[in-house]
Amino acid sequence: MRLKTPTMACAAALAAFALTCGGCRTPAGDPADGALAVPEAYGGAGAEAVDAAALSAFIESPGLDALLRKAFADNPGLSQAAARLEQAAAAARAGGADVYPQVSAEGKAARGKTVSTAGASAGQAVTSSLYNLGLAASYELDLWGRIGAADRAGRRDAEAAEADWRAARVTLAAQMAEAWFGLAAQRETIELLTAQAAAAAENLRLVELRYRGGLESVLAVLQQREQVAAAEALLPGAKTAAEMLRHQLAVLAGLPPSAALLTEPQSMFAAPVPVFDLGIPAELLTARPDVRAALIRVRAADERVAAAVAARLPAIRLSGSAGYATSTIEELFDTSIWNLAGSLAEPLIDGGRKRAEVDRSKAVRDERLARAEEVLLTAVREVEDAWSGERGQRETAELAAKRRDAARVAHEQARSRYGKGLSDYLVTLISQDRLRVAERELVAARRQLMAYRIQLWRALGAPGLERAVSPPVDGGRAGLREGSKNDE
Repeated sequence: MRLKTPTMACAAALAAFALTCGGCRTPAGDPADGALAVPEAYGGAGAEAVDAAALSAFIESPGLDALLRKAFADNPGLSQAAARLEQAAAAARAGGADVYPQVSAEGKAARGKTVSTAGASAGQAVTSSLYNLGLAASYELDLWGRIGAADRAGRRDAEAAEADWRAARVTLAAQMAEAWFGLAAQRETIELLTAQAAAAAENLRLVELRYRGGLESVLAVLQQREQVAAAEALLPGAKTAAEMLRHQLAVLAGLPPSAALLTEPQSMFAAPVPVFDLGIPAELLTARPDVRAALIRVRAADERVAAAVAARLPAIRLSGSAGYATSTIEELFDTSIWNLAGSLAEPLIDGGRKRAEVDRSKAVRDERLARAEEVLLTAVREVEDAWSGERGQRETAELAAKRRDAARVAHEQARSRYGKGLSDYLVTLISQDRLRVAERELVAARRQLMAYRIQLWRALGAPGLERAVSPPVDGGRAGLREGSKNDE
């Protein structure tokens, strides 16, 4: 027996011919390039500026960067986004298979009994065998670009899934940063409350000494005891809030709530932001992964409109097979067979199904275009809101610091005058209470300033995140790269 290679190459020749028949592809339009109404500039934010380096400096805070790397590797929510990315990449690869000819190997063995109807054996039962072995290929010429458009739509879906994955990273980083600096502020609050309770206890000791010496009334003692109790009563709540923030950080990092953190913040970052051009809203089209994802989905929907339109046009399909057939397995490779066929399918009456699919695809594209515009406008609003909040809160924090300093001086003067017998204890008590309130309000103001700064950083697309905290795992992007080979 010998293999007849020219015969076996017939199916391969069909595949090579099909690859050269690209057809008349009509590229889809790109509605996302000109249909979005992008504001030319920010409103109130346009008059000032922010330093991107200073804005993103907090992400490199000692300990936070390490915790973020842990979260990027183990956070369940981010793992879900990575899995969705892999699903989209695999679906894109599967959908792109129609771009190539489909070739399959076939083997068949059959044996049957029939009744002959002609010749000398007419009316007699005849037993026969048939053995087949060969290749079969089929291909649809993409005359109108339907297959190519569907392939590009699938790859756009994969690109949008990658943008979703990056948006999930930004959201996770912002959540962890807010919890991290919230914990730092809570630790400062605990230290402050502890110091205030200790100072109140010291004042109580002095008032009791004066009371025993007949220099103070029992009312002053009772009032100071109330001050000590009030300061101590705030500590349990502050410690509980700190513990909850630790739980939140642990879960965001993919750890059990009670697990010990890799490290804890030492101080709260609240430095002023130097001057830097805030940019224009159009930059959010590339800086914000959620905006990019919305735009990519518009392009995917437009490709599907093109595919739906092309599906209403005639389709040409080629098919072929080559191989061997014989009635005895010993002679299988002695008799070769082949077949080439082409077909033309023209949709005539389908009850309006394909026209309805075109209308549906256009409606989906219009919906996604409106969604992209909504996402963009929301992104611009978030930038302006965060920037306005950051500016206002920066001023609030500065005024709170001045109030604290003034309250401290006033309390020192009140204590001095009280010690010299120049004023009663009520004045000291009032100044003491005002100082404690001012100290707590300053910590709260700085914490809110940091929250607005993180919101602004997130609204601008998390500048510096990729540089400061590189992803520890591929996150499913290898699947996307494989799915993008059809672009090459």
